[in-house]
Amino acid sequence: MLESTRPFKRLCLIGCGLIGGSVALALKATGQIEHSIGVDIDDTILDMAVQLGVVDEATTDVQLGVSQADLIVIATPISVTQAMIEKIATLEDTLGDRAIITDVAGIKSTMVDIADHKFTRAAFIGGHPMAGSEKSGITAANALLLENAVYVLTPSSATSTERLHELMALLQATGARIKILTPETHDRVVAAISHVPHIIASLLVNQVEKRAVSEPLYIELAAGGFRDITRIASSDPKLWRDTCLENHKEIVPLLEEWIENIQSLTDMIKKREPVSIESLFAKSRDFRDALPVKSTGAIRAVYSVMVVVKDVPGLIGQITTLLGESSISIRNIGILESREGDDGQLLLQFDTSDFADRAFLMLQQNNYHVIAQQ
Repeated sequence: MLESTRPFKRLCLIGCGLIGGSVALALKATGQIEHSIGVDIDDTILDMAVQLGVVDEATTDVQLGVSQADLIVIATPISVTQAMIEKIATLEDTLGDRAIITDVAGIKSTMVDIADHKFTRAAFIGGHPMAGSEKSGITAANALLLENAVYVLTPSSATSTERLHELMALLQATGARIKILTPETHDRVVAAISHVPHIIASLLVNQVEKRAVSEPLYIELAAGGFRDITRIASSDPKLWRDTCLENHKEIVPLLEEWIENIQSLTDMIKKREPVSIESLFAKSRDFRDALPVKSTGAIRAVYSVMVVVKDVPGLIGQITTLLGESSISIRNIGILESREGDDGQLLLQFDTSDFADRAFLMLQQNNYHVIAQQ
């Protein structure tokens, strides 16, 4: 791990939402930020940011916010980030002497290319913290969101090694795991492991929604496994609109490949080719099972424990109380309708593998039948 070589006297956070607020809280928790100022277009959000301790002061004036700042984090929507980079570039002379500007956008090539042509003295280093939550807004900001999360940095050929190491050291102090990629590599990989999966999840949900209009049974039965495998469809529509448009060069070829794969499988099923069909599923199973279990990636991980339970009053309350008394935080609870005999299944989901491991052990010690999920 790199050791910090400088204090950051003034942090400017532009865009006070979940990710920006979490980054600001995590940076402040390192003790290496002397003062922070938040910039947003919404006074109400700015007031909450100050009240929650995300920033020390706030303003709607970008020029005032970036003045003398030596670290600027742009956490605006993708559609706004480009214009914000250009705006800050016009104010470059007012920034701190060794200013570093970074962003949190999920697409990097466009942002880095624009910055390379705009900044002369300040250093722009693209960033993408691969952490998140179904929650949104400044009230959901969490200083621990970056802990053990992959934080991608995408320096350009113009980035000095000194500035890059300064930002790396600061981010490593938050508990994030830094990964250095070229902007092009970042966009190509996240298109496959994040962008296209979000698109496919949305298409699956829309397919069922059309049928649910005339047959409510689809909704009733989709409350179990279907809801879990399409969890990522519950994301900000504007974010994914912008993502599709900004990263279209990487997304379109993958969707075209997906169409070819769907057609190939369709043909196998029509021709009733059991060996080919089984081989397809076996190959995907083997690759999926070999992926790291306790590691974060482009899509926020959810760690689950299944509890086999009797259908008796108060049992769910007993389980949640047991875990709550040990400060084990449950993100979500699901009751599966499928049953064998008199037993049902209670699905408990957690934000961290630590919570899931502790829950598994505690429930097992208290004679519950538990099954770890991957």
